[in-house]
Amino acid sequence: MSTAAPALVLQFGPLGPPGVLADWLAARGIPMALHQVEEGPAPDPRGHAFVAVLGARWSPVEDADQPAVRAARATVEQALEQDVPVLGLCFGGQLLASVLGGDVEPAPAPELGWHEIDTDDPQLVPAGPWLQWHFHRFTTPPGATEIARTETGTQAFVHGRHLGVQFHPESTIEIVTRWAQSEPERIAPYGVTDGVALLEQGRANAATAVDQAHRLFDAFWQHTRNGRRPMAHTEAQHRTTSVGVEAEGITTVRVLYSDLHGVARGKDVPLPELERVMRQGLCFCSAVMATDLRHTPVLGAEEGYPDMHAVPDLDTLVPLPWEPGVAACLADLHPVPNGPPIADPRGAVRRAIAGLQELGFTPQVGPELEFFLLERDASERGGVRRRVDQLSMVYTAGPQVDPDGFVRRLTEQLGEMGLGAYACNHEYMNSQYEINLHHGEALDAADRAFRLKTAVKDVAAMAGLVATFIGKPFNDQGGSGLHLHISLDRDGRNAFDAPAKPNGLADEARWFLAGVLHHAPALMAFLNPTINAYRRLVPDSLAPTHANWGWDNRSAFVRVPPERGAAARLELRVGDGSANPYLATAVVLQAGLHGLRERMEPPPPVAGDAYRAEDGGPALPTSLDAAVAALEADEAIQAALGPEIVTPFLAMKQFEIERHRAWVSDWELDEYLHHL
Repeated sequence: MSTAAPALVLQFGPLGPPGVLADWLAARGIPMALHQVEEGPAPDPRGHAFVAVLGARWSPVEDADQPAVRAARATVEQALEQDVPVLGLCFGGQLLASVLGGDVEPAPAPELGWHEIDTDDPQLVPAGPWLQWHFHRFTTPPGATEIARTETGTQAFVHGRHLGVQFHPESTIEIVTRWAQSEPERIAPYGVTDGVALLEQGRANAATAVDQAHRLFDAFWQHTRNGRRPMAHTEAQHRTTSVGVEAEGITTVRVLYSDLHGVARGKDVPLPELERVMRQGLCFCSAVMATDLRHTPVLGAEEGYPDMHAVPDLDTLVPLPWEPGVAACLADLHPVPNGPPIADPRGAVRRAIAGLQELGFTPQVGPELEFFLLERDASERGGVRRRVDQLSMVYTAGPQVDPDGFVRRLTEQLGEMGLGAYACNHEYMNSQYEINLHHGEALDAADRAFRLKTAVKDVAAMAGLVATFIGKPFNDQGGSGLHLHISLDRDGRNAFDAPAKPNGLADEARWFLAGVLHHAPALMAFLNPTINAYRRLVPDSLAPTHANWGWDNRSAFVRVPPERGAAARLELRVGDGSANPYLATAVVLQAGLHGLRERMEPPPPVAGDAYRAEDGGPALPTSLDAAVAALEADEAIQAALGPEIVTPFLAMKQFEIERHRAWVSDWELDEYLHHL
């Protein structure tokens, strides 16, 4: 049984079948979803291993009004937004270049027949000779790297996990011969009277071309896997991509996705059903994305409670060390055909990444998460008590703070999964812990933070314990945060690093920082999304109270750590442990992106005690209702995240605020009942 997601192949009419590409897919056990573009909209790219766009007789620019060209462009744009790799071949390469901002123009002379190319990376794009049959050429788009060329122009480029080529690795002489026979009047002005003979002259190259095409497809496939980097460590990635689930003794695949709260929802799928689920997805009632934590569907009735589809992303499939026979993967969410848009927290991160990639940046994120580990005790308030209740145990490890080695073993297991867990320790508060994760590309980092939270709660439950990430579970203790360390890569180096600039920080870092500060009030709704979260944000808590920044200042909203070079970064310190890692990552990246686009300038840094500084910046919202009001007033952030996220999020939070307003608390009874 194949557990690979299918490749979505866009074909234009009968003269451009996938040929060699189809043979390679079959040889590698990758299913092919072939779509004739002229027949209607393509399937959603999500859930596919990659999108391949084949040759066509059109130009993506001169023939932009052709329905098939418009449809193909829409699919490529959707794939880029969803971080689905695209393989563009001839017309497909031109279309990919155009969507990414490159130019497509008539070639000075068409390239017809067999041509060798000058390549910088023969492992990815061999030199040929390759079959060519095109009348237009593309330029290397912004943010991409040109890797092959001829005298006529660019022949291949890479942009992230996407590859565009000008030639026809998917085609055979027989396929291109049909093109040559169909347009003799088009080639005659260039002195070519017999296109078929021109192709046959290179018949001796045919076998080599097939071998080189397979090498190119193999290299692209590996490039998509490496570029995705679903695992933090190479050895973990190799293990999960090279060893099938059947070889691991897996009998069940747990398919998980995040709701708007950051809670893991999903289904367990018996392994024999996985191939069908990969084709069809799993159905869920979409109202789960607008259901509060007291189990009330706040929205959904007005639409009739329609379905949504969750399609497993097998790039994220890993065995669970604590549940023998079970592997887990994340899912991509999308509407059912003709269904309403749905809230997709993982997709929100993809959209933010796509916006930054348009400017040539790849965002890097390092999440820091804290949590309390508690024992059940019905006699205690909330039914739990701290299992380690000794002051001043911060930055300690071993039996005094981890009596049965629970946190140590869990950290080792998370490392086995490839989540990049590299250290653990007891934190500042009693029975509070932190498991450190390596930084990585933004979607990978958000995936790992989400999986960390899910794993900690699951494994604690298996041990009879309770793990909580809420910001302030105890009145006599501080709280748990989600800190985000953020930088941007450009052309393989940290774009925030600028040794020649004052303090070694690039303009891009300043602009990004300014955007975050500009939108700080609205960000609070996603970074501190509960009533409880605001009890943590008080002076001297090491959590900020004002929208400001400082050099290596842990009392500021944004700290600029002292490291430079590859480690230059911003640390956003306001996030609550209860925040959804996907929404937190997405909204901060969107705010920074706005700052980059507008080249915003930040205010001067705050020095010393940021809580009491005269120039400490505007106060942050001090309650969830104030933060929700700030989000309602921030049109730019609402537009960036989209109504499918913002509308249900606001509805749930407003419902939560009203329930809390009407609830009689223990504090009120303790304070008033016996006296008044």
